[in-house]
Amino acid sequence: MPDKQVYIGNLKVMFGTNVKVSPETNINTTPTFDGVLTDGTDNIPWSISMDRLRYGSQTNYIELHEKLDNMLTVPETIKIEEIVHTSTESYKIIDYVYNCLVDDNAYEIKADERTVENLAFKGSSKKRKYVKI
Repeated sequence: MPDKQVYIGNLKVMFGTNVKVSPETNINTTPTFDGVLTDGTDNIPWSISMDRLRYGSQTNYIELHEKLDNMLTVPETIKIEEIVHTSTESYKIIDYVYNCLVDDNAYEIKADERTVENLAFKGSSKKRKYVKI
């Protein structure tokens, strides 16, 4: 099993080259005579961006893009797994980002390289789980 995997719903995203998960904190600061006040939000939305190679079977490609088309209006959970190895232990970090909708589905074709698809999603919340291996 690879040390890094991404799933959209129950569909594994094949040939991924990177993934980035980040909070959209929308923090505002207001200077006052008594110091700076900082305001945020209780419900922090999340952004996910990932790149993948346009590669693999036609069936897998069609299945992924039908799911992405559906996610323009129907949210899915995205699961990101990574196995971490240290000198004394191994464990898995699993991030679940809920209610994700497609924010971007771009690609770039170059004459001398494989086509890379750039996928982006917006989700409503994130939960992290740790599993000892």
